[in-house]
Amino acid sequence: MADKLAITQVVIPSELNAGDSYNISVTVENISTVTQTVRVGALIQSIGMVYSSQKSISAGSSSTFTISGLTMPNADERVYVQAFYWDGANWVEGAAYAKGPYDIKLVTMPRLSIRTYDMEGGVVTGVKVDVGSYSKTSDSQGWAIFDIPAGTYKVFCTKTGYTCSPSYCDVTITVTGDRTLYLYLSPSETATVTFRVYDNEGNTLSNVKVGFSGVGVSQTKYTGTDGRAVFYDIPYNPYNYTCLKTGYESATGTLYVNNPSVTQNVYLTSVAPPQYKMKIGVLDSYYQAIVNATVVADGNTKYSDSDGNVEFLLPEGVYTVTCSKTGYSPVSFQVDLDQDLVDLFVTLAPENVAGKVLVHVNDSAGHGIPGAIVSLAGQTASDPYLFFNIPYGTYTIQVSKTGWATYTGSVTINQPEQIINIVLTGGPGMGSLQGNIRDVAGRGISDVQVAVNGFMATTNAYGWFKYDSLEAKQYAIKCSRPPIYQDYQGTITIAPGENSVNIVMEAVAPGDTVWRHFSNEDFYRVPKNFLTGTAEFACPIYLGTELFERSAKVDDVQVSVTVTPTGGINTPAERRVIVSYIGFQGGKVEEHEIFRAIWQAGQDEAVATVSALKDFFYGLGLNMFTIKIATLPMMWLGGVEFKIKIDEFVLARF
Repeated sequence: MADKLAITQVVIPSELNAGDSYNISVTVENISTVTQTVRVGALIQSIGMVYSSQKSISAGSSSTFTISGLTMPNADERVYVQAFYWDGANWVEGAAYAKGPYDIKLVTMPRLSIRTYDMEGGVVTGVKVDVGSYSKTSDSQGWAIFDIPAGTYKVFCTKTGYTCSPSYCDVTITVTGDRTLYLYLSPSETATVTFRVYDNEGNTLSNVKVGFSGVGVSQTKYTGTDGRAVFYDIPYNPYNYTCLKTGYESATGTLYVNNPSVTQNVYLTSVAPPQYKMKIGVLDSYYQAIVNATVVADGNTKYSDSDGNVEFLLPEGVYTVTCSKTGYSPVSFQVDLDQDLVDLFVTLAPENVAGKVLVHVNDSAGHGIPGAIVSLAGQTASDPYLFFNIPYGTYTIQVSKTGWATYTGSVTINQPEQIINIVLTGGPGMGSLQGNIRDVAGRGISDVQVAVNGFMATTNAYGWFKYDSLEAKQYAIKCSRPPIYQDYQGTITIAPGENSVNIVMEAVAPGDTVWRHFSNEDFYRVPKNFLTGTAEFACPIYLGTELFERSAKVDDVQVSVTVTPTGGINTPAERRVIVSYIGFQGGKVEEHEIFRAIWQAGQDEAVATVSALKDFFYGLGLNMFTIKIATLPMMWLGGVEFKIKIDEFVLARF
């Protein structure tokens, strides 16, 4: 099997410190003639195989893959890289696609050993020791061990109940090699810390949230009516604080605690309360907009627009909202407004109003009559005969349709939902129609569009269709299922009651063209001084999705190709031109030769037309494939140039 990929570049660091993060970069070239789906793997000595994400690489192109987020262990590392391509079922690798080994050298760093004591020489455990950006906690023997690069570092220790003093445990050191350092902490004193919180006018503020945090301390308290919040037994250290209260800007700062009693005064600036949007949609029980409904939110009154919506802009708070309109029962509810609310909907139930009235118009046999005009309570409806929000009462109803006697009568509306049945007489009557559409072999044809005088139906998977209500008369009927079947056209007479029909549709005639492609004089030239190998030229042929419907089958493919030499020296005695197609078949990409056109020395051109590829394609959704033209022989020392043109491409039905 010929190689399909080549690794052209690998970038890996040559040395790293333990714990350093690093990436591996690999550039892969697609040396095959088709697009490949590719990924890269790295076999790493300490962790095993890791993979990059996959990419598509077109023929002759390259792409770079990155494997990131890798960490250097505390030892030398060895790496191999490997490229893989997807063959439609598996990831395929090969020795030709592998590179390595690549060695990453571990940089040896100095060791800094720190031990923590109290002022009397006793070991202090659990001390947080910071060396620059490195941090560790001393163990049960008071040791904190660091392997760090050479350099200058600030060292600082912290532990609840202890103070870190300069020159004892707050020092700056230079590390050039292995080194041991002893640090001493002194027990800390504690203090009472009091916060007094005021507004800008000097008035004390109650219920202010005071957050107080630092080494070993994280507490929250609220100010009382005197504006005070008190924290007890706070070790000497610097601390951060935050004061928060709704309607005021927050205040933050740093407080240094270094004596037994510390008081911090804080002033908060008041801000305007935020405004939030409250949008309410007012609907009836059938989700129809109610226009001009009154909506009141704690004294703020608005009226719904043509879409039934009202919108308020209000400060944060809890509001009682009431929606009302004459003829409907009012509704009240509470809204806790602390953010924009734009999806509130309220449904009002009618008072003595029929929310929905449905009129059925039938003939004397009970068949529905479409296309009538129904008038009721000042409203008019035409199929469906549906009316909304009619107040209770007695009304005149009128139903009319050309060719039928007009009905006029009286109806009483007294229910929230009501159905009225009307029978028209004097017309031609109504009938139903059902039918089966089959091919000449008696098989049902699905998805046939059946048109009866403008009424449309579609056959199911068995070729069956039905119309429930048609006026009794003669209609034109047309059945269409392109491009596989010829249209059927005829007439049908509908009688009152049930009617049925059986229709046979024929496939397009043998040899009929269902799709055609012309090249528009496009051609492909074999380059001069082509010394070795074959020359291949891909010509995409786009078919269009309408050809490949379910059960569509192309029986014949015709391709006409002209081969013309355009001059040169040492013209070979013979040139063979191979035409093949590349497409999907059986879920795989396959290539099949269609024919060969042979040009002999002395000929002006060679022309070949073939019919091939029985049972060409099956499947759904295929909308393109590729014609490929290749020239032979393999060795050719002349300067001859050939012009190769696809004259015509035809797909025909059986």
